[in-house]
Amino acid sequence: MSGIYNKFSEVSKHKRLNRQVKTITVVKKDKTQMSVADILIMSDTLLEQNPKKRLMIKVLSDKGFFQLKGYNDSMDSIKTEEEYILGREEIGETGIYKVTFYLT
Repeated sequence: MSGIYNKFSEVSKHKRLNRQVKTITVVKKDKTQMSVADILIMSDTLLEQNPKKRLMIKVLSDKGFFQLKGYNDSMDSIKTEEEYILGREEIGETGIYKVTFYLT
């Protein structure tokens, strides 16, 4: 999977939480849509590598940025593309082009 994605990461101090936050941004090299299945695999990998950290996920779609998973949400809050992305009334049908993971 790493061959088709560009990954950028940085560690910075969170303005409100007053602690370090690791930010990992992932985009496809060919600028096409990302699948929710790939996002779930990446999320699981990050959580396995950082078991004591909390994860938030934000994505960029053709409708703008939105939060896919909050720090206190379980991974079960992300189901499938049909159940989660397409089923959100305020967003409607959309494609994901960039995902940002926040680990704190």
